Amino acid sequence: MFQYESLYQKGTVSGLDVLQCHKIFVKMPYHNYTNIEYGENINFQADTNDTSQLNVIGSLDVTSNGFALPVNPFINIIITEKGIVNKNRGEFPGVYVCEQ
Repeated sequence: MFQYESLYQKGTVSGLDVLQCHKIFVKMPYHNYTNIEYGENINFQADTNDTSQLNVIGSLDVTSNGFALPVNPFINIIITEKGIVNKNRGEFPGVYVCEQ
């Protein structure tokens, strides 16, 4: 398991990208912007404020401060203090069949 701990007192400057990772624990003072793409078993711990935003694309088992987030590989959501925005409204990805 990889662990990241921010030493900057107000979180990250430009945000944090977690791409194609498995078993990650991220701890920072404040959660500004985090992008999680195609990850599994991602845990992060940070205080949030009115500008905090979490973008999750195609990931499994994502928790924030001990709470499981409603994610799955077919979902693309943004989580803010105002709630959850489902960018693809639960649609399954398009499947193309090509015959020779």
